[in-house]
Amino acid sequence: MRTHPKTSVAGFVSWVEKQPAKTKYLYLSPNDCPYARYLRTLGMKDFRVGGTEWCKVQGSKQGEIYTIPRRVSWALSNIIRGNTYGALLERLTASRQVVGVLA
Repeated sequence: MRTHPKTSVAGFVSWVEKQPAKTKYLYLSPNDCPYARYLRTLGMKDFRVGGTEWCKVQGSKQGEIYTIPRRVSWALSNIIRGNTYGALLERLTASRQVVGVLA
């Protein structure tokens, strides 16, 4: 699997920075989680997000599978520390410093 050429950690972080910090998000929603919302801002549609990957879909058929960068996936899934965009941004920032191997 590979990352999609339109997506990047920096692009996602930049998008999260523009979201209202106190707004809560639904991590487990494959169509409305923060990464799904980010993909829509890139002009993508007809996809499903789940865990560490996402894929394009056409009707009931699954298309190419793309990896969500590990740093982003870790920050998204660590919701025990809060499911607001402000908390997500803190985790994204901390993941670069604390878990530097996550690209």
